[in-house]
Amino acid sequence: MLLITTHFISDLKYITTIARVFLEVLSSDHELPYLPFADRLAMVPACEALWPHVSMATAKRRWRKAIRFALFSVRIAKFKGGNSFPRKGPSNYVCARMLASTMPLHISKTILATCRALGIIFGNAFSIVTYIALSRVLHKLYLRGRISAEEWQYRRRQSTYITGPPDLRSSLNPVWYS
Repeated sequence: MLLITTHFISDLKYITTIARVFLEVLSSDHELPYLPFADRLAMVPACEALWPHVSMATAKRRWRKAIRFALFSVRIAKFKGGNSFPRKGPSNYVCARMLASTMPLHISKTILATCRALGIIFGNAFSIVTYIALSRVLHKLYLRGRISAEEWQYRRRQSTYITGPPDLRSSLNPVWYS
């Protein structure tokens, strides 16, 4: 079995999920489908199919390149001298609001030291801590009367995840699940 990956940004849950599935497939008893090398090679497109300009005549390729350069030059010329689109809207656009909060350095060091003492990494603790923080925020909203009792009950059993594949079993209809 060949596992091909491209450039990706990952975290521990993603890597452990990939490793778990990969090792389950390797340790399973059933045979993996096998295709002979000639059949697998037939599925790969030829280089000429990926770059169709190779089959064109040299003169045709030069003309296409010249037309492409002319169109590109016209497009770039529009951006010289500032913004190509005059301002027609109001001067006070709506700004998106973002709430950012930082912790003091001594609290961050305490969190990392606690994780290190327990033998876990912050990536594993982060999802649990964020789940607890979100639960506290929702509970405060419920106590203040900003969300209804039905919304609070729905949010309590709704699966919450930060990274990795979601666990939707708690949200399934029990009749369908059984």
